Amino acid sequence: MRSIRTVLATSLALFLAGFTLIGTATPASAADDPARFWMYYSVVDDEFTAYLDKGVGATKPADGSVEAFRYGTSTDFPPHIAPRADVAEVSFEEVCGQVDAKDGQKRVAVVIDFGVEQDAAEGDEPPAPYAACAQVATNATGLQVLDAVAEVRSENSDFGPSLCAIDGYPASGPCFGSGPEASPADGEPVTFAIEGVDKESDDDEDDSNLPLLLGAGAVVVLLGAGGVLLARRNKA
Repeated sequence: MRSIRTVLATSLALFLAGFTLIGTATPASAADDPARFWMYYSVVDDEFTAYLDKGVGATKPADGSVEAFRYGTSTDFPPHIAPRADVAEVSFEEVCGQVDAKDGQKRVAVVIDFGVEQDAAEGDEPPAPYAACAQVATNATGLQVLDAVAEVRSENSDFGPSLCAIDGYPASGPCFGSGPEASPADGEPVTFAIEGVDKESDDDEDDSNLPLLLGAGAVVVLLGAGGVLLARRNKA
């Protein structure tokens, strides 16, 4: 008869193996065999928390929630390589505050961190991180939410879709690859561009300066016309 310790170890191994195949869950890997993949998080109590029981194809984020993705290499379960974002700066209000609610749809803030150069496959370079607001049907899954704001490459399996690439990163390779070593400890948060918000604010700033520019142009024209009249009067 097998010992209780053996049974527990076997059960844990099977659980990890099953979790690997569901969405972006952490692969079962030994400490000396780091795994490189897209990690899936949600924001809970103002912190990034890795999903433990579901993958991106099985979750159904709620309206007003924040979903996050981080590419990296991990040896831990659950992974502790959270997106390098300040939660306050990529909050639902900051990302989706300018998007009006619609009947039958939900708004979800999506945070995407492509990781660091150390995690990149040969020939790849991590794109700049960004956040965007997805407005999708209320029953949309996490994968459909992500697909609404980014280009997604996924593969089907017996356990559901697995997330392989976001916006073409990584350019090729399996959904769960191997890395030379675990991702380095993150330092201070980096800046995440917020799609739609930054652009609109820039447009508003340009528009707000338009009357000033027109006014200045009118003053120049008037001064020029006054100078011409004065010159003619002096000649007379």
